Amino acid sequence: MNLSILYVAIARRLGWKADALNTPSYVLVSVGPAHSTALIDPFHGGALVEAHDYAALLDRAVGPGRGMRAYDIAPMSNRMTLVRLLLNQAMRAEQAGDTVRVSILYEHMTIIAPDHGAGWWELARLHLSTTK
Repeated sequence: MNLSILYVAIARRLGWKADALNTPSYVLVSVGPAHSTALIDPFHGGALVEAHDYAALLDRAVGPGRGMRAYDIAPMSNRMTLVRLLLNQAMRAEQAGDTVRVSILYEHMTIIAPDHGAGWWELARLHLSTTK
């Protein structure tokens, strides 16, 4: 995720159109003019993602034949990219049993994107699970 943010920032600094894409379980970056965008994979050296690679990635993430394709994937705003980054960090912290860090990350989400329900929902779930 951090690499996606860097790729988008650098591309925009160079004057290119670039967006982190809200792909399931994996963030790709769309770069280039609207009539000719390219998908790149920041986690594999910025490699170009061809249509068949993209279809395979979606099939692995949501299951084969589930119908999710390129037109279902929306660019994320800067704010939502940050929320997704925080969600990823919170998930890893929770897997490690670090409930203090998880709580802090969810609280940050509610400040950064108060209209986005994920931070509030996860914060409430965490408080309910730790007060038993």
